Amino acid sequence: MNTVKLRILFMLLLGTSCMERRSLEELAAEKQEEIVQKDRVYFRNVLGIGDYGPSPDYLKSNRESALASAAPWLSNGLIDTMDFLDFVLPHQVNNAVGENWRGNVGKRITVPSFPGGKVSREAFIDFCNQINDLLGKDNVFGKTDGDESFYRYTDYGLKKGSCIAMSDYANYTFRALGIPVASDFVPVWGNLNSAGHTWNRLLMKGASYAFMGSESNIGVYEPLVITKYEDGSISAAKIPPKVYRLARYSRNASDFFGSSVVDVTGEYVDVRDIFIDGQQDSPSDIYLSTFNRGRYIINCLGQKDGKRIVFRDMAVGLVYFPVKLDRATPTPVGYPIVCSEKGDETKKPDLRFPMTVRVDHLSSLAEEQFNIINELGYGFLDSLDYNNMDAMCPKPVSGYIYELYYWDFGWKKHDVVRCTADGLVFENVPGNGIYIVKPVSGELRECRPFAYEEQGVKWF
Repeated sequence: MNTVKLRILFMLLLGTSCMERRSLEELAAEKQEEIVQKDRVYFRNVLGIGDYGPSPDYLKSNRESALASAAPWLSNGLIDTMDFLDFVLPHQVNNAVGENWRGNVGKRITVPSFPGGKVSREAFIDFCNQINDLLGKDNVFGKTDGDESFYRYTDYGLKKGSCIAMSDYANYTFRALGIPVASDFVPVWGNLNSAGHTWNRLLMKGASYAFMGSESNIGVYEPLVITKYEDGSISAAKIPPKVYRLARYSRNASDFFGSSVVDVTGEYVDVRDIFIDGQQDSPSDIYLSTFNRGRYIINCLGQKDGKRIVFRDMAVGLVYFPVKLDRATPTPVGYPIVCSEKGDETKKPDLRFPMTVRVDHLSSLAEEQFNIINELGYGFLDSLDYNNMDAMCPKPVSGYIYELYYWDFGWKKHDVVRCTADGLVFENVPGNGIYIVKPVSGELRECRPFAYEEQGVKWF
């Protein structure tokens, strides 16, 4: 460990108060050395670029600009020193290099003068929302063929982009204005057949706020809600197994498949630790995954804890599948685990206790709400009984044939049944399992798993 890293570690152990006794200029200069070292490793190992290295003049100019732009927010106690060092000072926002993006933002946006130099939290948040409104005139959601991780600030104007591009555009802009804004992301939703999502988080001293760059402001944006009516009523929730914050330069970051991240799941949902016995001697890393679009999608790497594997801060209300990677393919190594507020329950099908399973709907309310929005947009919501399962979710049709599967190291077909006028009922189903039901002509990738409880189907 070099001298710079040792000094930084020593400061971290002493706490933020010690850091604040030193000049911010000193901290920024030392942090920049650390940033450059991390970038060299990242560009070499991840991007295959071996000659990365900004010039001393570029670094000095970037540091001075970052310090100047953040000065009013720091002096008013609105932002934290550590957040400035991690999410304002770095000269890289994504993988693009060689642009004076701070200067380009400054040519376009001027920070207003505040009376007496005093800025209230309310005025600060209002200013941030005004900036985001401005970004919405330049960049809208849409598909793109380019590699968005290499977009420069000047590439965004009047362009379409994914949520990743929209988030990066906000990061460029706010960081150039001295405001620490990060990208939070969900690798995959835990209760939907859908890919994940990325949005922004404004980091203030003592609080932080979600928003969607170029699209939805602080106080309005709710990343875990499918939609919200004008009367304040909301849809079913999108549940993230994990929420990670991209934090390439944070000293608390860990690796998630090549990205340096901080786990912030607990800032969004209730969480619990999950423990698995019997895998501590496995030569392979053990992960937790969720079942999504017919595949196991990894969300979290387990850590050895004595004779157990522990998965920290997993979202409750989901079913997880323990897996290992076999030639880059997630392969099950244990039975599903339902994580609830009461605790964890391993779902191992038990043939000794068969049960009758009655299926009234073929999908969950959250899944169907999400599908309607994707297919029809928001304009149809007023004509729908949106929170009514009978109105939203497909039902078994009398005369049609359906299949029930249970999970036992893969989906095992239990039975094929024709729905009658009395409903869709499967007999002698192994108890304590995780199940899937589908039309005989349907595909597993279209299904959501469920458990069967006294109250009936429990969708995940």
